[in-house]
Amino acid sequence: MKKIIYLLLTAIMLCTVACFDVIHYIEPRNDKTVFIQFRVITGLVNNKEFDNNFTKNNITKLYPGVNFTFTQIATDFEKGFEITATIKENLLKYYKDSATDNNLNTIIPYKDNKNQYILIYDNNEFQANKKDEELSSGLTDAVFSSINYKIIVPGSLNPKHVHLITYNESAKTMYLNPYKVGQQYFIEVPASLILQNLCAIIISSNNAINDKDITVKLNNLYVKHKQEQQKREEALQNKDTEQQQNNESIDNSDKNNNMNDNAEESDDSYNNDNNPSDDFNDHNENGK
Repeated sequence: MKKIIYLLLTAIMLCTVACFDVIHYIEPRNDKTVFIQFRVITGLVNNKEFDNNFTKNNITKLYPGVNFTFTQIATDFEKGFEITATIKENLLKYYKDSATDNNLNTIIPYKDNKNQYILIYDNNEFQANKKDEELSSGLTDAVFSSINYKIIVPGSLNPKHVHLITYNESAKTMYLNPYKVGQQYFIEVPASLILQNLCAIIISSNNAINDKDITVKLNNLYVKHKQEQQKREEALQNKDTEQQQNNESIDNSDKNNNMNDNAEESDDSYNNDNNPSDDFNDHNENGK
């Protein structure tokens, strides 16, 4: 998730005057596959750095084992990218810790044993980076409001309930209201929440949503991130302590050197004071 967020936020910072439209289409099919289409579009931006962010390698390499089709979009009026994939339904699992430490449930939902489709937005690692955290904190609500994020599902899914659960020490549930346009349901997602929080979206065709398991997963992720954050802070503190000790050692060394230099100067002065002067020696020689 962090890399997708980073790409989006970087693009936003490059063109803050433009609006972003994010279309996330999820279609379960009769052949036990799920078709995914993820499309990000903004107004035309003539910016080479923007083009470099949205390349096939930067997007598809985040999802090893998934055969994505990547399309870069550039017209007279808009620019962006689109990725599509068809995944077997039994592969829609919960990716807790992949080999590359990526959260695949950002774009690809997982399906639980209650036939609920769940997306997880975990930007903790993005926020943990100090430089990126400064970038994130610099984005205002006005910038976030320029992101229009819609999840679209077919009418055959018939989503009766959609919950957005954020987790910060405890779970907080918000209810999203899907609305139907033609044969499809649209779900408006508040971009500021998913870009700034650990959260999940549950899409259910059941009469009620069972969110117990996902709340436990979010809690486990939260605890894990807190432990990782504590380790980072302890490492930084140890580094600062070590640096301080090195500085004190250098200061003490300099003080000892100065004391030795002063002692040598005092010895030289003492020796000079105890040596008879030339006039005194001349007087003794004349007296003889």
